[in-house]
Amino acid sequence: MTTVDHVRPVSVRRPRGGWRWTAAGTVAFPVLWALSALLVGSLGMHPVWGAVHVAVLGLAVCVGLGHRWAYTGVVVLGSAVFVDSVTNPGMLAAAGWVFGTLYLAIGVALLLASRRGASARS
Repeated sequence: MTTVDHVRPVSVRRPRGGWRWTAAGTVAFPVLWALSALLVGSLGMHPVWGAVHVAVLGLAVCVGLGHRWAYTGVVVLGSAVFVDSVTNPGMLAAAGWVFGTLYLAIGVALLLASRRGASARS
């Protein structure tokens, strides 16, 4: 860490490994939740939804590894989940609102933090 990192508050610093992996775990949480329900037999899954879950899990790993394009993917994922829960209300609409806005917040925060870090380095 440089001396500048000690002066700036944590919210302004570049996303570091621990925070990135926390965000990745949050993105992967619904996938792991569905996987655990699938393993005990309380959930059936269509192959298309299985592919979507694998893609989201891959996106979460890429967020943890610090790929900037994955941050944009989380924003797009959050928008898609939120819009789907608004246009297709069902039993889990509230969960869609929660995770959609959570993904949006995580993605935007990671994007802003990575852009600030890039502008501070140049």
